[in-house]
Amino acid sequence: RLLLAAKAIREHYEPSDAGFLGLLEGTIDRWGFGALKRDGSLVRLVRESFIAGNHGISSGLRRHMLRWAANEHRRCYMCGALLEFSDETAINFVTLDHLWPQSHGGDSIEENLLPACRVCNTEKKKEYPSWAALGVHAINISQAPSPEEKKSVSGSSRFALHNRVARMIADEKKLSLKQAYRTIGPWGDDPWLIDDQDVGDFFNIGIHVQP
Repeated sequence: RLLLAAKAIREHYEPSDAGFLGLLEGTIDRWGFGALKRDGSLVRLVRESFIAGNHGISSGLRRHMLRWAANEHRRCYMCGALLEFSDETAINFVTLDHLWPQSHGGDSIEENLLPACRVCNTEKKKEYPSWAALGVHAINISQAPSPEEKKSVSGSSRFALHNRVARMIADEKKLSLKQAYRTIGPWGDDPWLIDDQDVGDFFNIGIHVQP
């Protein structure tokens, strides 16, 4: 919400201008976030996030990441598909995915990037920063799901489940989100019920990851 406000303010002031910070601070007060301002750090953090989310991956970093992927990470970090590095028309052509989306302040730095196939990056993730941005409460499978029902949990829903597990691992092991994704690996073929005595809603569906 504050990043959207910053985008609107950008039409009148550059982020480096004092007026940009002044309008942003006024917006924070008007929305009742004044208690979070403290010494002005929230205003500065929002400005830094806005700037970070509005520049792309540098050509040098892109070359570095693609070389690293070709040598050490040849599979999509989400679905595990073998990546294509030469044919740009292939659906599994390598892309660099922002783990925290640019639209939500994610920076184009090495720690926020992992190789992903074109399909996962453009169709499955859809720049959702967390499970909260999805209609996850509509994900529901029966207590004894058939193979077909398990396969119905796909696309963005699987990304959301994968993202949830990565965040849990990051919190538990004090890892960065990138380290957590590399630790658990891509999602498995079929989801499973965490508690097989209950129906499968978002919080009772597990996905196979590396131990």
